[in-house]
Amino acid sequence: MKKILFLFISLIVLYLMMDYQAYYYGFGNGWLSKKIPSGYHILFAGSDLGDQGIIIEENNMNGYLVRKDEVIEIENSPKILIKKITDYFFTSHDIIVGLNDSEGNNKKIKIGIRPVNKKWKEEHYFEEVFKINKNYKHINLNKSLLYFKYFKLLKNLVLIFLIIVFIILVIKYFLFLLFKIIDKYSSKMK
Repeated sequence: MKKILFLFISLIVLYLMMDYQAYYYGFGNGWLSKKIPSGYHILFAGSDLGDQGIIIEENNMNGYLVRKDEVIEIENSPKILIKKITDYFFTSHDIIVGLNDSEGNNKKIKIGIRPVNKKWKEEHYFEEVFKINKNYKHINLNKSLLYFKYFKLLKNLVLIFLIIVFIILVIKYFLFLLFKIIDKYSSKMK
């Protein structure tokens, strides 16, 4: 019983560490931390979404804002075709995405929100940033797609194993209680 309990606690710690690391890189919903402003969500598009890699989207179901092979229109600049998202910078209100365009140039694009009308309608706009303030936190996403795939797979396997160990622990505990009750009533019958 002590070994299973130790294994269970170890798996919880391992899973929470992996969960924090996964959310640090931007995919999945972290249990321990939130890395970006509340209006945005970062997800990892694996084989279920065509191996696109990191995608930044809105929380209000309007769709993707920044993703691989998408054309975005930057204010006072020509349109950019995104080839890869390399990193992002964020504060509690702003997010700046580092990306490589179709020509191989590294650009930093700020995603902003502005009101459209008086009925609380808002729209997102993209603006190129040339200097980033030190108040922004930086997250490097410049890793291979296989790294994110295998890390996500390992995290999910640890979660499955954690659930199995928890079920075994609960069953052992109830069996222990059942045998205690049976032993108690059998001693009274004698």
